[in-house]
Amino acid sequence: MGNGLSQQGFAPNIFFCLVKSVQHELQYFRVEPQTTPFTYGDYGTISVRDLGYWQDDDSYAFDPDYGCFIYTNANKNGVVLALQYFVSAGSLGYGWDEFEPEE
Repeated sequence: MGNGLSQQGFAPNIFFCLVKSVQHELQYFRVEPQTTPFTYGDYGTISVRDLGYWQDDDSYAFDPDYGCFIYTNANKNGVVLALQYFVSAGSLGYGWDEFEPEE
């Protein structure tokens, strides 16, 4: 892999916990800090967490601009992950991934 990234073993799933909050047709969930099978050079294992855990502020987790959620609207399907990537030395950044099922 480029960018100084390397992978050890197989890529696991990202584990998350659904919360009981459904707002604006979105079912929110939390992604607790967890390791990935990827490493970044001498910095070691890359981990992920949702933006609420990163900022130590739960309001991020329930904001449609920063949270992780599943669409509950019959007209839109999919999952949105807003995650921060980090190593022991600090943050590698954050980003959004959206997954939509094929029709």
